[in-house]
Amino acid sequence: MMNVQLVEIPERLRRLPELATDLWWTWNTPAREVFRRLDYTLWRQTAHNPVLMLRNVAPELLQLASNDDVFLRVYDAAMEALDNARAARDTWWQHRFAGSPGSIPGAREEPFCRGRNARRTCGESVSSGAPTGMHYS
Repeated sequence: MMNVQLVEIPERLRRLPELATDLWWTWNTPAREVFRRLDYTLWRQTAHNPVLMLRNVAPELLQLASNDDVFLRVYDAAMEALDNARAARDTWWQHRFAGSPGSIPGAREEPFCRGRNARRTCGESVSSGAPTGMHYS
């Protein structure tokens, strides 16, 4: 996790930086609500950037939030949902590629095209013969 904490985060909200740096919040409405409720004005001023918010939020506001029952319900629900999403075992990927050893099924080693001025196109071999990337068939 990248370090986003410049202000002291109260123990009760210690996972706020974790939530801010996991892009899961972008498609999870309850997670976004955590940051909106924390400081709506700052949420707007930072163009909905929770990392920037946590760098600029008033420590007093964090302390108040750590004792606000309504805020804590929203925060706890978001953190529980994040934990559940991370622990998911019944996912599309697992249904689609059950038993895969970790690589992408159907992929074979082949060099990537490099740059606009590359003399070769994707699919042509590299003179060294060493594979440098993946090609999906």
